Amino acid sequence: MDFVNHTPFPAMAFQGIDPHGQRFHVVAVRQTLTWNRNAPARLYYAAQPAPLCVADEFFGAANQSSLRQESDLCQYKPRCDVIVNAVAHAPQNRPVPRFDVRLAVGKPGLGSALIDKTLSVTGPRQFIYADESPGKPGANTPKSWRLTEPEPTLAVPVRDEYAFGGQCRIDQGDAAAQRLDTQYRLTPGQLAGHPDAHQPFAGQPAAHVVFTANPVGLGFVEHGYQEATGIERFAAPQIEHPDCPLTVECFKQCLNGTLTEERAASLPAGFGIRPKAHPERGKLVGTVDDTFIQSDAWLPEDFDFAIWNAAPPDQQTDYLEGGETLLLTNLCAYDAPGASVDGHGNTRLRLELPGQECFLLARLDSGGLFTHALHIDTLIIEPETQCVSLVWRAVLAIDEETPVRAVEVRLRSFAQRDADQAAIEHYKAGLSTPAAIPAVTAQSDPAAAESASLPTDLTDDQFDAWVRAQLNRG
Repeated sequence: MDFVNHTPFPAMAFQGIDPHGQRFHVVAVRQTLTWNRNAPARLYYAAQPAPLCVADEFFGAANQSSLRQESDLCQYKPRCDVIVNAVAHAPQNRPVPRFDVRLAVGKPGLGSALIDKTLSVTGPRQFIYADESPGKPGANTPKSWRLTEPEPTLAVPVRDEYAFGGQCRIDQGDAAAQRLDTQYRLTPGQLAGHPDAHQPFAGQPAAHVVFTANPVGLGFVEHGYQEATGIERFAAPQIEHPDCPLTVECFKQCLNGTLTEERAASLPAGFGIRPKAHPERGKLVGTVDDTFIQSDAWLPEDFDFAIWNAAPPDQQTDYLEGGETLLLTNLCAYDAPGASVDGHGNTRLRLELPGQECFLLARLDSGGLFTHALHIDTLIIEPETQCVSLVWRAVLAIDEETPVRAVEVRLRSFAQRDADQAAIEHYKAGLSTPAAIPAVTAQSDPAAAESASLPTDLTDDQFDAWVRAQLNRG
């Protein structure tokens, strides 16, 4: 299949495969937009568009820090991911112990928001094991765990590193390994499957427990780790859901191993990407058993393409189409380009996606042609760098009986789309009158005569594409 990109944006065509072994064409297009100091901010295409992301990109070391973005070369996303990589800024640029940040995505004419999510951000705080009545005399005062009040803060990166999560690891060379209870040690089988099993003995893990929903976060502490290390002070998360705040009881349950899976899953909070190892994403891989491993299948039969949706569920929505509004609250500096301040002192950044659409014009080996829509399945907002990224994607079935000879990526404004549709409807209406059919004969132009013949048995999209070809010819 030939691939022609008529847009100024990076684009790629490749093949995908479904759980039944059926192959299909995939086309991905990436747009990069920015804005200036006008308020409300207006998005326009960046002079230097970013290339397609061909591998997962981290903020720091690979697999040891939070993800900035996942590869654009996934085969299919059932819904649209809305990702925000931002820094939370305190209102009015004044340090406060706690404040809220918000993401809202709206669509003109729609009564409710597509996405409306609020998080609470705090200054640094800690879980500490201390006297129950700090400041009061008495050597025999019992100690217990408590969560300190947050310190005032001006800005906090909204990343997994500041949300609930983390991991507890003690290496063989650590002094704590000598105090580690046997029940918390890795078994020989677990050690054999560990990526650091072949390190020198001192660098091999004696114990290693990971909070898979967020391995790089704060606040996850396992009892065996705390007991062996003797640490009595741990940094607590600074990002949480306002309707599900982190408490010292959660921390104690985590220590004692009594924290339920449901409660644990509710604790990580953010606007970024859920890691692929997240339990809820992992379930979508399907059944990987001996039967599958020994087969020649590419994917398990119960594989779910929703695994490629990287955003938290409350940041997924139906495909965006262009023209949607984006509202960020306290997710940029008060003096950032395009920002404004509301009556409560909160910093607001309002953006609007361009009223444009990408679509495909597909040409068949048989000479037929049809149009096919691309949909926005990834939106990434990065206020610190004044960048909005859109990924458009389309999937075309591969039909051996009617193969696609070429696919063209095209771009048009909503105004042009509406004008094209009006012209098509006008042309259709004219075809009902014999005199209105183009007077082209085989003698004057054989190729034009063949293409001008009124097609039959076509879908609406195919017919519209044929009509558009006639209009362009004229």
